[in-house]
Amino acid sequence: MSATLRQVAWASGVAASAQQALREAAVAARDSGDSISAIADAAGTTRQTIYRWIAQETGEAGGK
Repeated sequence: MSATLRQVAWASGVAASAQQALREAAVAARDSGDSISAIADAAGTTRQTIYRWIAQETGEAGGK
């Protein structure tokens, strides 16, 4: 594997870790009572994505 490909693989791992941290933070924000709209705005994503993340992280259908 070339040095450039190692950098790509490393960056991919960092991105995956950051994505997981963002999902966990979104769930924690919802657990703290923050609105879905506020969480979506802070995360730079859509409300639908936040609902999906909450559902995936908590196992709740519809994220509610």
